[in-house]
Amino acid sequence: MIIGKKKQSLLATLVFGIAVLSGIAALVMIFGAAMGLWEPIESFRLSRTYNNTLGYIVSGLSVACLIYLFIKKGVE
Repeated sequence: MIIGKKKQSLLATLVFGIAVLSGIAALVMIFGAAMGLWEPIESFRLSRTYNNTLGYIVSGLSVACLIYLFIKKGVE
C-alpha cells in the first residue's frame, strides 16, 4: 500500500494482507457447511470459537499499524 507521498509501506501491506486472509477464513468458517465442507453444527461451533479471536487479532494489528504509521509520519 502507498502511504503519503508515494512511499511503499511494507507494514501496511502486510497488515492489509493479513486482514484479507482473515476475512476469507471467516467466510469459509461461516459458509463451510453450505459449501459442503463439514456438517452445519460444526460450522456453528467453529464460527463461535474462532471469529472473535480473528477479529481481535486483525483489529489489534490494524491499530498498531496505524499508530506506527502516524508516529513514522510525524518523525519525517
